[in-house]
Amino acid sequence: MVYTKVIVFVAIGAALSTVAAAPVVHVGENGSSLLNQDVCTSPDCAATAAQIVKDMNANADPCEDFSEFSCGGFYQNTVLSETIPSTEHLSDLVPKNLAIVRELADPSFGKAPQAAPGDTAGQSNLKKLHDMYASCMDVTTIQRVGRQPLVNQLQTVLSLLPESATVDKTGLSKVMAGLTKLQILPFYTIIPGPNVYDPNLNILTGVLGGLSLPATAYNQSLPDLADLESKIALQFQTFLAAEDVYAHRTTPITVADVDQEWLDAAKDVVAFETLLADATIKNPGQSKGPKGFVYNPHSFGELSAMTPSIDWSTLLSELIPAEVEYTRPINLQASAFLPALETVLQSTTTKTLRNYFAWRIIDSQSKILETPYNLASETTERWKTCSQNVAAQLPDITGHYFVERVLPESSQTVFRSMIKNVISAY
Repeated sequence: MVYTKVIVFVAIGAALSTVAAAPVVHVGENGSSLLNQDVCTSPDCAATAAQIVKDMNANADPCEDFSEFSCGGFYQNTVLSETIPSTEHLSDLVPKNLAIVRELADPSFGKAPQAAPGDTAGQSNLKKLHDMYASCMDVTTIQRVGRQPLVNQLQTVLSLLPESATVDKTGLSKVMAGLTKLQILPFYTIIPGPNVYDPNLNILTGVLGGLSLPATAYNQSLPDLADLESKIALQFQTFLAAEDVYAHRTTPITVADVDQEWLDAAKDVVAFETLLADATIKNPGQSKGPKGFVYNPHSFGELSAMTPSIDWSTLLSELIPAEVEYTRPINLQASAFLPALETVLQSTTTKTLRNYFAWRIIDSQSKILETPYNLASETTERWKTCSQNVAAQLPDITGHYFVERVLPESSQTVFRSMIKNVISAY
């Protein structure tokens, strides 16, 4: 849920353009030959070639360090920050993509798409897109309501898992589903995705997540853990305390202003995430299934046997429409992690889980708020935040109009032909 479909669409378009422009080697009975011997001299091709050279380090020996040879310039010229904690080459597309999404979502630019007369579905979709973007950009209202919408959201989700002596597996599963609907990863959840063995069907995939830091940081970086603990405590004081700390002050609170209750809760969350991180490190990445790393099918019965503390049927019923009956296997990422997760859950209290889920929601949703409720030391321009929000929350609507805007009909035709060829290959 970090990269949206928008980025993928542009990557596909760029790939198609590159394939169309590049020489293609054909190996036949009489040896190899170039099917396309033309040299692309368009501005786009020249710019792409220049960027490739810029990203390389020609002084490196490819036989000694091919990564440095091919990407050394990219490593040297890339700067990370709190708002950009990681990057890859596709990240260069993000600013341009967001600017296009902004034009699609904000009619005031005069470039927003128009639905055809009588196209009620298109009109409805565009209204959703424009209304969502406008509400996100309404800073005056956001500042006026303060923390209350997020407080309400926290109360709604956490009410599904009330405090009790033992963890209610149904309530736990409903909260996990609630976070998934908000596009917030808990420690493990189920999402739909493509089926690599049948292009006509999607498959449900179990995915691992839910950590605030890289898994290795929990055992190796005490300063990072201390910073995380302070950040959680400040956010808990801001959003979980009965009284709004900013109702009568304008200066940011510090750890000295945090009640002991929330300091303890922050320690609780970090301790729980440390257990999850340890389980992640010991059971990393994709689990190798019978057909390779990308396909690791398991039945619901097997999933439930690995993690009996979670009611997976309840979680699934919360995530998919009631009229949809899913009886196929689930593709499990890092299935070896699940028994370790069960061990962690067996020793975890409802209070700890509530604290953890509250933190996951606050950390994700508070980024949309304005100062002082948004505690990020670096803030993104409002229009970028809102463009990211509509692309993430309305990916199909945004992606549809995005493709219409950025891909010429010729590229769409090539892409459709490629899809047909792939499907026919099955």
